[in-house]
Amino acid sequence: MKDEMKKIKFFEGFSDEELSILQAEMETRKVSREDCLFDEREEGNNIFWTIRGQFDIKKYAFPTEQIILRTGPGQPIGELSFIDGEKRSATVIAVEDAEGIVLSREKFDSLREKNPALAFKLLMALAKILCFRLREMTQRFVELA
Repeated sequence: MKDEMKKIKFFEGFSDEELSILQAEMETRKVSREDCLFDEREEGNNIFWTIRGQFDIKKYAFPTEQIILRTGPGQPIGELSFIDGEKRSATVIAVEDAEGIVLSREKFDSLREKNPALAFKLLMALAKILCFRLREMTQRFVELA
């Protein structure tokens, strides 16, 4: 798994030792085409980094659905509810067979107790992703106005 993590841009600033520690807390998950990774009505207790495959991030507004984003390898999915503990903000469906690595909140809490510096580093990397996405959405909003 560590070799796959090294290919993910998110983990570029992490040392081999840090990746080994994180790897011990994570698990691999396979998702079949058209399967739901996350449902917008469920509690968000984990975060998923895509290794292989693509996902559509969708928002449902009865009677229609809107694809917000198509995401692929290297991208974290589920970071909002992983951080704030709220329900998922969107539904995530596999466009094709996919695989990724998962960190549960329980494992993160354990990591935070054992290695607070590494847990902080992970949260800061997530914060950077969230800032990037917020800036991107702000720009989209301006372009639509």
